[in-house]
Amino acid sequence: MVINLDTGAAGVSNDLVAMVKALGDGEKFKQDAFFFCGFPSEAPNESLMWACQKYVDMKNDGNDDEAVKVRLISELEKAAEKGSGLKENMNITSSKAEIDAILAAKDRL
Repeated sequence: MVINLDTGAAGVSNDLVAMVKALGDGEKFKQDAFFFCGFPSEAPNESLMWACQKYVDMKNDGNDDEAVKVRLISELEKAAEKGSGLKENMNITSSKAEIDAILAAKDRL
């Protein structure tokens, strides 16, 4: 998914919410794959998963809580800094592109 920053504010917001939701869903998948299936995935990031969920819930409720956005950005930055311990060709669940795209548009969250 690509965030089109040239669309109106509502379009960017919808794209960001969808991307954050997909990122959180991906972390949930990593959790299941890592612990239950022995899938070659990176370790799940529960803090990022919950920060994504809180952000999506906030947006779905029509709220705008700065603390929720700050926590999400913080978790995204930590995840980007940490990276993956797996070789790129072995990581079937990489979320680097999504994290980078959301961080590039963090002022629009």
